[in-house]
Amino acid sequence: MSDNFDSLTFSNDLMQGGFPREQAEALASAMVRLIDSHLVTRAYLDQRLAALKVEIFQGMFAAMVVQAGLIVGLIKLL
Repeated sequence: MSDNFDSLTFSNDLMQGGFPREQAEALASAMVRLIDSHLVTRAYLDQRLAALKVEIFQGMFAAMVVQAGLIVGLIKLL
């Protein structure tokens, strides 16, 4: 359950605004599910960051190999 969303306060606010208790509780429950379905964990973010670092490193290495090949090719032309 989301630690950033107070479903009890939300439900109480809805009831104070005129919503019936059942409807306020159903809306609060739906909001918790919606928020939780869009949150990611720190472990997931760390995993994605590590994968992106690998992709960046591979791209940089490939660029260096291409540059080295171009330099060798240009030196042979001289």
